[in-house]
Amino acid sequence: MCEMKVWDEIEPKGDKITPANIMFYGATGPGCQFYQDCALLSLGENRPRYFVSPKEVIVLPFVNGLLVSSRKKLENSLQDVSDALVPYAAKGERIPAGSNKALVYFLLGDYPVTLVYREKDGLFLYDYHSLVKLLSPEQFTIGGGYAFYSFYIDRQDNIWVCTANGLYKIKLTKNHFTPFFSKRQLHDSTDNQVRGIYADGANNIYAAAWNRLWVRKDGRYHLKETGLNNVLYGLCRHQGELYIGEKDLYKLTDAPDGRLVKLVDINLREIWSLDSLSPGELLVGATSAILRYDIANRQFGEVNSASPDIPPPQFVYRFIKRKDNTIWAVAQNGLYLLDQQAKRILDYFGESGRDASHKLPLDLLLDAYEDEKGVIWFATNGNGLFRWDRNRKEFRQFNTADGLVSDILYRIEPDSHGNLWI
Repeated sequence: MCEMKVWDEIEPKGDKITPANIMFYGATGPGCQFYQDCALLSLGENRPRYFVSPKEVIVLPFVNGLLVSSRKKLENSLQDVSDALVPYAAKGERIPAGSNKALVYFLLGDYPVTLVYREKDGLFLYDYHSLVKLLSPEQFTIGGGYAFYSFYIDRQDNIWVCTANGLYKIKLTKNHFTPFFSKRQLHDSTDNQVRGIYADGANNIYAAAWNRLWVRKDGRYHLKETGLNNVLYGLCRHQGELYIGEKDLYKLTDAPDGRLVKLVDINLREIWSLDSLSPGELLVGATSAILRYDIANRQFGEVNSASPDIPPPQFVYRFIKRKDNTIWAVAQNGLYLLDQQAKRILDYFGESGRDASHKLPLDLLLDAYEDEKGVIWFATNGNGLFRWDRNRKEFRQFNTADGLVSDILYRIEPDSHGNLWI
């Protein structure tokens, strides 16, 4: 046991008391940190600190960001925290490593967590590796770090923060989702809307983010130079090569720089979806057509309708291969049934269906999925989710009144546990 009996100064009295030292000075040493049999003791800002271990007591000058690591050593985390705060900072603002108390405040806690506060960015939880934002500046305004006292995490994982404005209780809940290709991760402030995505099964993920192609490999993000100004859409891995849809069709080369090569100059406005059809062919969903692409001859062929009653497809977002090897083409104006070779459109279901059995009570379709029982689910732009039992000829609608967070739904994906992810 180590007992600290005497600090380097006695408590100020009389005319020596100032607003600064009365805020930070205390016999108990506010701003202390403890880890196993080590402690970092402090009387306050800009006053000496004491690193106490079973072997020794070291007196240190005040250094912002000094923390006790799991190795029972002192480490300065200010550089890491400053770097992690950059995505939250105002555009163009730099946070230098030498940030002083006017920029970044550390509120020490027992390893492995501490709190970090910056008046312009809010309150963060720091686990010695990364930052998690807890409260925005609007939610947590204390007028500077001088009113930022202490915090405690209870057994229910509630975070209690003591400030001059009162006591804050923050409840952390598990986030089941992992973000990818965010502006923070890409360190890129340009538009990062992802219109196409492909995961290759080897933990590599490709994303068509506006007019850029990003690859996440080994946990790092790499930008593939496209030289394009138009938006990228559909992605497809076919026979070991990655194809990308824009208004024209491109392929990613195997060269070290991984550039895109234009295969055909056709200007289909947008190629929204791509899928493998046969070893030598791709299935292509465009803004106003469904096409086959002959890879060897670099030629497109349009998939025509078997009946003049079938309206032209508009914005073809997805292809679904069925158990009988026929293919659903999901378009904004309805569901198109293709034959097994995708040479002809056999049937159409949608708002413009030819009779009652072909009409769907929805418009502006964004995605669809056919489950193992043959039930078809529709994601719509504004009308929520629809379930269509074709055998029973029944429709059921789900929207925000049923618990959906939005009636605009973009994608439906199943998992191995019988759930649908919307």
